[in-house]
Amino acid sequence: MMLWKRNTLCAAIAVLSLAVSAQDQSSTEQGLSAFEAGDYSQALEHFEQAEAAGDGDQSTDYNIAVSLYRLGRLNEAEARFLELVDVPRWQILVRYNLGLVYEAKGETDKARQYFTLSAQQQEQERVQQLANNKLSSLANETAITDEVQMNSAQKKWAALVDMTGGVDSNASTLADDVLEKSDRGEDSFTQALLYSHYYLAGQRGDGLRLHGLAFGKQFSELDFLDSTVVGGGLTWEHPLWGWQSEVGVTALSTSLDGDKVADQLQLRGAVWKRFQPGTFRIGMNYSDFRAGDRFSQIEGEQARLELTWGKRFAKAVTSVRYRHEWNNRDDLMRNGGFASYSPVRNGLRGRMDWHHTDKWRTRLEAEFIASDFPDINVLRDIDGSVKRAARENRRLRLGVGVAYQFADHWLTELEYRHEDVNDEFDLYTYDKDLIQASLQYEF
Repeated sequence: MMLWKRNTLCAAIAVLSLAVSAQDQSSTEQGLSAFEAGDYSQALEHFEQAEAAGDGDQSTDYNIAVSLYRLGRLNEAEARFLELVDVPRWQILVRYNLGLVYEAKGETDKARQYFTLSAQQQEQERVQQLANNKLSSLANETAITDEVQMNSAQKKWAALVDMTGGVDSNASTLADDVLEKSDRGEDSFTQALLYSHYYLAGQRGDGLRLHGLAFGKQFSELDFLDSTVVGGGLTWEHPLWGWQSEVGVTALSTSLDGDKVADQLQLRGAVWKRFQPGTFRIGMNYSDFRAGDRFSQIEGEQARLELTWGKRFAKAVTSVRYRHEWNNRDDLMRNGGFASYSPVRNGLRGRMDWHHTDKWRTRLEAEFIASDFPDINVLRDIDGSVKRAARENRRLRLGVGVAYQFADHWLTELEYRHEDVNDEFDLYTYDKDLIQASLQYEF
């Protein structure tokens, strides 16, 4: 039983937030009108429009939080309320609303804590009375609360199964000149991904998570490209000085056509926080690779720095990511030739998701990656000549996808990608197109 559906206080609490933003009065008033009419999705859209215009204030934050609560988006509502809980003007209302959120999530102890604070204050008698009623209700409905807790959004585990099939116009990533003379470029494929995690302690945002994955990809004809990846690790999530943080370790093993490519040990950390201009995330990771016998050139280490910004504009969610990557690998020396596997990469990716309805969404994505290989490569190029040069590789990726959630836990997506690669060596210059369809189920 979802207790949040039975609470009628939130509409009254929203009315208490009558400090309408003077900078964007029209959007906020429309949001309040929609909220009072019970159209919480429309109300949220208007409030977020005011925020996206840069004219929102703390009352806008509060109204968004209340709308999220009424839509059952409890984690997002919690995050919004927590940003206001120490602001004196909003503290009384926010404490009570946090009690409602935690009650709805089945976190009885936290709900009781905030209801108690609300009952102890003397400034707003109505909120005090409602909080006392909630404390009595919690005392009398322990069994119901336990049921909600077992089925709440903060369950201890989650899992995802993804089945995908498609066609790759250049599965071997052959150079354009070679591909024109070869019939071994295009191939169809199927792949499967299984991911699962379990919180050994705590919960999402403040706990220790054990996670594992298994991935497999098979081609119809080019079976030498069949690959598998298996691995797992531990991640500790914890609030830190107003930011959310995580640190973790992951071990992965990758194989190609049955031969081990490499075992990878990855250490990573990240912090992120939502501000008015958007959510900012800083992530770093370090990987150590132990290569298989056939792939000794990739033995070595890799480090990455990622800076990400994301923000929601009405029905569109936008994100931009910058990535810097450094590699120190063994590289490949054979018959007097040399090929570097130690690039310095800089990449910029932009992505936008339009949520047309609760079930339909469209995604656009573009990424540019510049890879510079510091050492002089000595390779025989496509024309047969031996070329000596420091490689500069430029890659452009474009993608579009349409997803539809046709039932609870079920999602299907159709995706098209194009990739264009230009390199100092014609040997590494190519383009490809890929189209695939996937079916996902989330436990």
